[in-house]
Amino acid sequence: MKARQVIEEILNKVFKRHRFPVSLKAEAVILYFKGLSLRTVREFLLHKGYEVSIEAIREWYHAVGKALQAIYMIAVWVYVDETKVKVRDRTYYLYVG
Repeated sequence: MKARQVIEEILNKVFKRHRFPVSLKAEAVILYFKGLSLRTVREFLLHKGYEVSIEAIREWYHAVGKALQAIYMIAVWVYVDETKVKVRDRTYYLYVG
């Protein structure tokens, strides 16, 4: 199954029987995921002719996240790099995550 088909299937399951089209919700979620603020995404949807609350966009985002996590069992991993540095005969440990 291709990734696009999987995503469309997830969106149709998450967003069935709602007020706004699935494609509009998907676009809003993608814009928010890409780093736009909720207010900016709302303004974008207003320009398209849809009046959507910021809370609705946030709920759509979390609904898609929960669906993806349930399907793929996404685990959150934190990678930490440790480096030993010596400055003026003193040893320091640097941790970068």
